[in-house]
Amino acid sequence: MIPQIAALDNTGNTTVISTIEVQSQPSKTFKDNNKLIAGTIDGIEAITQTIEHILVTERYAYPIYPDWYGMELEKYKGQSFEYLQAQIEKDLTEALTQDDRILSIEVTDIIKESIDSASVVFNVYSTEGVI
Repeated sequence: MIPQIAALDNTGNTTVISTIEVQSQPSKTFKDNNKLIAGTIDGIEAITQTIEHILVTERYAYPIYPDWYGMELEKYKGQSFEYLQAQIEKDLTEALTQDDRILSIEVTDIIKESIDSASVVFNVYSTEGVI
């Protein structure tokens, strides 16, 4: 069953709204310039900033953020490189696609830097283009 929404028109009569129009909001946000607010940004620059913020915010660690915001990086500490290879694309996708401007993630390379560090190279496909 499709839910119906009733509303009052200008005359006070109840009418049923049968169609709902979804509109995207602009992605304009404040520019974070080394911990200082420096104007506003929009488009691909705003999405890039959002990605950076999500990646440096540990998920579930800060009560100010909702449970869906951030990346679970702590779980990789002490794990094998093979575990990282198996999990990282799924975790990046889960963290970043919470933003409706981000469509998908593609990990292109995972490089073992040392015994306790690795670099992950990935593309983000967004509504504004590839990052």
